[in-house]
Amino acid sequence: MYTELFGSVNKQLEDVAAPIRAAQSAFVEHIASLTEFNVNALRGYSELGINHLRSVQGLDNPQSLIDSQGELLKTVGERLSQDLGTLSKMQQDYVQQVQGLTAQTAKTVEAKSEKTVRKAASTAQRSTAKKTA
Repeated sequence: MYTELFGSVNKQLEDVAAPIRAAQSAFVEHIASLTEFNVNALRGYSELGINHLRSVQGLDNPQSLIDSQGELLKTVGERLSQDLGTLSKMQQDYVQQVQGLTAQTAKTVEAKSEKTVRKAASTAQRSTAKKTA
């Protein structure tokens, strides 16, 4: 009897914990992706800045410096635009993944609730039938 009870409780706890574990796993993967993205972006922008400093070291002409700065700003702007697009896509993918997990969990809970209600109704009908008999 206790084995069945503990088995039932364990099964219910596993059912409750499964969506939480899935959401936690998605969150950890999202954080790992964001971290990798940020490290790569930092590396890229650092290299861009260092390369720019090296390129302007020998410039004597102020116009060349201004042109070089303009090119740097253009490159940084394009890179920022690409990075923001990538970051936005990563966020959208994560949100869709979490929404999918939420919808899946809601369906599971709804199905179990319906099963429990049907079982309770059946038990109530049998109990009523026994009392009237």
